[in-house]
Amino acid sequence: MSKRRTGAPADLEEVYPDRFIVHNPAVGPSLRGEGDREGDRFVLTSWRREGFLARVRGKTFVVLTLADQITLLPPLPRVTASGAPVLYTPGQGQRVSYFAGVIGWQPAAEDLDAPGVYRLVEGSVIRRRRGRGPGHYYHIRKGKLVTLDEDQALRYGYAMAARTRAQVVVAHQGQDGQYQIPDLLLPSAHRALLRRLIVGKLGEDYTFGPEALGLVEVLLGTLRLELELDLEG
Repeated sequence: MSKRRTGAPADLEEVYPDRFIVHNPAVGPSLRGEGDREGDRFVLTSWRREGFLARVRGKTFVVLTLADQITLLPPLPRVTASGAPVLYTPGQGQRVSYFAGVIGWQPAAEDLDAPGVYRLVEGSVIRRRRGRGPGHYYHIRKGKLVTLDEDQALRYGYAMAARTRAQVVVAHQGQDGQYQIPDLLLPSAHRALLRRLIVGKLGEDYTFGPEALGLVEVLLGTLRLELELDLEG
């Protein structure tokens, strides 16, 4: 009978590269000789990572690696190419922005011949809000505004942005070997998983180690973001 902690997603869950939470004490014997354990925390030090994971899974335990967690992220929706502009008149005092990928929300353009009327691109994602109040999100679909929640808006937004141009995130590597990337607007599930790979902040940027580079690249790739390395000499 499983002794997995109630509510835990797996018996052994990776929370940082080669660092795990043991949710099921019955996994304990399989960890011996493979790394260091302290309470419910386990650090894999063996070079036989894939063999270790296979053996644990072979004993019918559920292992959830960071790579597994990335594959479980909500996918981007299918989107169609941008169509003809749509004219939209918001309520008084409301501001309209469109989602522009890695640079986030940008002010929508007003029609030159009709101040206060916004010229929106078919297929784009917009945010409407009054002042600095809460935003309301929409997908321009067949000339109509289809309501979205914020996570849906970001997923549609990244899908549309990637159709327009390559979306590049630059990772700067410092003299200490750590990488820095900007604090991006991400859907909540993607942001929560990225935080598992982050080790700190430097100004407005997030920092992570070389051991997390490949996973960060794959995670951003699920949003069709390309990671470009800028290595300092």
